[in-house]
Amino acid sequence: MSRTSIIKTKIGVHWKNSVAIGVSSPSSPRHPKLIELDPNIPLNDYISKICDDWKIPQSNSIHFALRYDDTHKFVTEQNRSQIPTGQVFYLSLSHEDEVQDIIKYLSSNDYHRYDSIALERLKLAGEDETFALEFVQQKGLDYLLKLFIHDEKSNNYENFTSNLLRSLHNIMINQQAINWDNLQSIDTIIDQVKKQENLI
Repeated sequence: MSRTSIIKTKIGVHWKNSVAIGVSSPSSPRHPKLIELDPNIPLNDYISKICDDWKIPQSNSIHFALRYDDTHKFVTEQNRSQIPTGQVFYLSLSHEDEVQDIIKYLSSNDYHRYDSIALERLKLAGEDETFALEFVQQKGLDYLLKLFIHDEKSNNYENFTSNLLRSLHNIMINQQAINWDNLQSIDTIIDQVKKQENLI
């Protein structure tokens, strides 16, 4: 019978106003937290405690996750064993909620918003395999490709093409997320790379 691991990992968690979508500004400072992660305690329990300490309604805690401060990748039960002691994280929307929120912007006609908000967030999250899989499953890649095909006439097109390409690249490098045999519109993407190569 294997012995249950009791090795705890010390981490830091801090607040980022730019990523806590839908959470009102705090009336008191949300101070960084030092936490000892017990491998036998679910991550959701820690996130609920953080939300409680930072006065985020408990009903909202299921919509949040921890992300690496340097790579912006999501922490999951599957990869938490790889966390080194001393690593710093921030509280973010869960990968499911991040996908839904980004797709909401991508499917709108507000070019300025999805350029300045959604694509910036997508660039950060796109390299994470968990996020990329969810994004593709929710048809997010289809929305990105449609931007290349249908939005060239937009006055803001040249300003966000480089961001589109970077976001698309970050999603597509996740081999498990993309079925290359079924990927359409690749010629359109290549044409835009040629036209905008000075922007990337």
